[in-house]
Amino acid sequence: MDITPSAVPQPVIGPDTEVTVPVWLAGACDTGPVFDALQAWTVLDGTAGHTVLEHPARGVRVAFLPERPSGYDRDAVWEITAYADPGDEHHLWTAAFGESTPPEAIAAFIAAATDPAGAVRHPDELPRHPRR
Repeated sequence: MDITPSAVPQPVIGPDTEVTVPVWLAGACDTGPVFDALQAWTVLDGTAGHTVLEHPARGVRVAFLPERPSGYDRDAVWEITAYADPGDEHHLWTAAFGESTPPEAIAAFIAAATDPAGAVRHPDELPRHPRR
């Protein structure tokens, strides 16, 4: 299952629902929106107080690090890493989000990073990554 920005789960808004606009002012409150966007992903590790998931087809991994294990950014609670292909060991880039980042923004970032439509750019503008 591919998650696109329009497919990011939206909350039900009732008469007593508080809505914060814009989303970046919402702050962090729960992990639900992020884990909802990762339901079809493969769990690579779920031990020692953290979870690492991989998109089944896109070469993107998401790590939830509430315990901040060694080897990860000490300020990151969420770390999203891209690889040329699923299963690769050498990453192309990493984005880290702290505990105050709104989960809706993280879910939207993940949706954009795994969008099967890709980025619209001229081939000369794309970075060149050697396959390892």
